[in-house]
Amino acid sequence: MTDCLKKAKLDITAVQETRWPGKNILSSKEYKFYYSGRNKTGLFGTGFIVRGKAKESVIGFNPIDERLCTLRIKGTFFNVTFINVHAPTENNDADTKDIFYEKLNRIYNQAPSRDIKIVLGDFNAQVGREIVYRPTIGQHSLHKYCNNNGERLVDFAMSNNMIIASTRFPHKNIHKGTWCSPDTKTTNQIDHVLIDSRHASDILDVRSCRGPNIDSDHYLVRALFRYRVSVKHQTVIERRFNVENLKNDNIKQQYEDKLVELIVQTGVEEQQNTCNDMWNRLRDCIKTAAAQRR
Repeated sequence: MTDCLKKAKLDITAVQETRWPGKNILSSKEYKFYYSGRNKTGLFGTGFIVRGKAKESVIGFNPIDERLCTLRIKGTFFNVTFINVHAPTENNDADTKDIFYEKLNRIYNQAPSRDIKIVLGDFNAQVGREIVYRPTIGQHSLHKYCNNNGERLVDFAMSNNMIIASTRFPHKNIHKGTWCSPDTKTTNQIDHVLIDSRHASDILDVRSCRGPNIDSDHYLVRALFRYRVSVKHQTVIERRFNVENLKNDNIKQQYEDKLVELIVQTGVEEQQNTCNDMWNRLRDCIKTAAAQRR
């Protein structure tokens, strides 16, 4: 399978139904495999295969359960949180689906707010082309109407201000279908890619690739994502300040006045700031004031 991913030039691949028990990371020279499954039983399972430069940019992996896991990538301007999904099938009962989407919402909200969030995988959902759901959905889905899972997926996207990018690009139907029935007579589009609407333009294309043999009844779905990962690790040398200067009353007073001015300007004490925000802003103010009085 990794040879297929290499030929398709895919750096980050979300996989479902891995059937690997437990949670772990496997490494080789060419790729890393992050997987999340049930303990002791090889049922369902999700994971990420990361290769190329992206291997050095992974800053976090959260193996939640056999249906959900997340991967966080360091970026030049924004970090990216990928949420890998294997949703219940259309035939599952409503309670099972409710529990799954409640957990998915919780995981989505726990991801850092400044990250670009991409939710992708096997949603077992047919998304239609209904006008009432636009602009959350596009005009190029393989299906005309949403099924129950499709409506749940659209509700999730709308409530989190996301768009379903996999329905927004015009392709032939053979490049829209993502699953084929065992008798090869039925093809559905049930694997999808979602992204925050503010970053929707970063998804350049989504289509199915029928050529690669990945030994599955699902086709490989390729999304082109315009993004620059951060692979350079620079050593930052902290500036050292001469604290002995604070024994001079004149310098000490100038430093205190400048520090108070910066604290007011940057809004360190604003109530909506989290404790982490307050500390980061205060630290920057202290360094800036000290640099000017160095």
